[in-house]
Amino acid sequence: MDMECLKKAREGSKADMEKIILSFEPLVIKECKKVHIKYHDFNDLKQVANIGIINGVRSITDEKASLASAYLKKCIQNSLKYEARKYLGKPNLSSIEDKDTDGIPLTEKLVSSDDTESQVLRFEDSMHLKDAFDTLTPKEKEILNIYMCDDYGGLKRCSDIYHEDYRHIRYQKDKAIKKLRTAIGNKLN
Repeated sequence: MDMECLKKAREGSKADMEKIILSFEPLVIKECKKVHIKYHDFNDLKQVANIGIINGVRSITDEKASLASAYLKKCIQNSLKYEARKYLGKPNLSSIEDKDTDGIPLTEKLVSSDDTESQVLRFEDSMHLKDAFDTLTPKEKEILNIYMCDDYGGLKRCSDIYHEDYRHIRYQKDKAIKKLRTAIGNKLN
């Protein structure tokens, strides 16, 4: 950054201030793209950043002139953050009875055809089933998995996999189902 230009801009030269603002234009654009504030468009944010540059140039002393570009970068960032904080500090006072941009009340948009109570109960039932399924041994889990997923029952395939008698596999399947029923029954009671 040209120190002579900075000194003249501090003293009030508009042409030198514009040169400094133009030299920081790419950084201003980059920083403004990072910020999204409601009711502010891109040009508004650029103006806020440019005001940050102007205030920063006025506050730079001769001793700190060598660090002016880093200082002005920080001024740009801080001015944008300050503007964002101003709007974040003011919560939007809207009611659930207000109308949306489409003219539809928000209460109508929130209405759901699903019953929340039934969803919660289904979720709890599935959690009980998972907990009950975790009580089974890996072999019992595999037998039930093959039994449930195979189109023809899968117990014959299970007996081939484990090299065990078909009746014994069927007995283990019945035993695993009974274990699941008791585990689920205990959870529900």
